[in-house]
Amino acid sequence: MSAEEREMVEAFLTRREIDFCIREVGAKKINVFFGNPDCVQIVRYFRSTVLNELSHEEDFMLGIMLGYDRMGQCARYLKRRGIPEPLPNKHKTEKELSGNLANSGK
Repeated sequence: MSAEEREMVEAFLTRREIDFCIREVGAKKINVFFGNPDCVQIVRYFRSTVLNELSHEEDFMLGIMLGYDRMGQCARYLKRRGIPEPLPNKHKTEKELSGNLANSGK
């Protein structure tokens, strides 16, 4: 995005009183984050301005804030951290656990 386009985006968001944060990615490219002030403030404190250099936690938070599938973001985070995903049906549900307690006389 050129300097002129950046100015247009800044003016557009400012006129509408939309909070935003612009991060330079390269000489001719920027990322624009806008919307809820709390979310934009979180992005301002990310260590890196380049998306593929975000920490695992920053990547997770950004994905959630952008509205990506929550469970998909959890699986992505586990994969990035090298944490194995739990085996399906390995843990009992709350209902199953409470039923077992009731049957045991406790």
